[in-house]
Amino acid sequence: MVSLDPKETNLFRQPIIQSRLEPFLGTHYASAVQLLETADKIQQEGPLFYVVSKYTPVPELAEKAGFVWNSDTNQMAVLLVSGGAPQVFAEKLNAEIAEQVPIWPAEL
Repeated sequence: MVSLDPKETNLFRQPIIQSRLEPFLGTHYASAVQLLETADKIQQEGPLFYVVSKYTPVPELAEKAGFVWNSDTNQMAVLLVSGGAPQVFAEKLNAEIAEQVPIWPAEL
């Protein structure tokens, strides 16, 4: 799926992705997806598959968003930047991964 448009592929509305994102994003899910769907492609950097928003259709909620899936740990994380302050939401898959800070691609 690398290089495909996440909006055209409906990436964040696929049941396997959505069912994992909704629990840790909670009320931020809809706004995060709205931002992430402005990205023009799914990218890869080593074991990291990621999407970075290109603009914000909802500046009052957040200016930028990033999504990353680490294929080494099978962990998903979302970064939302609002008012210049980053907020990180990450899956806690097990005790070992819960202790780890998500790894981000250089672009984020």
